[in-house]
Amino acid sequence: MKTAISMPDDLFKDIDKISKKLNRSRSHILASAAREYIEKLKNKNIYEAINKAYSEKETEKETALREKHKKHYARMLKAEKW
Repeated sequence: MKTAISMPDDLFKDIDKISKKLNRSRSHILASAAREYIEKLKNKNIYEAINKAYSEKETEKETALREKHKKHYARMLKAEKW
């Protein structure tokens, strides 16, 4: 798909230099940059969701389950031959 975009002259010049240096089209450079930016936004959203989940107080059921698993893994490690 073709599209027209506006950008500052200095940015255009930088993209043009990079495209020549890498022997890639400006379109390739811009598409790659857009993909990377979108991926960063997705990762940021995931990171924020994880932080929100971990900032919420643990329920009694979650606490009991975590304690049960800690005991289970402690027994497993104790039985492990080092």
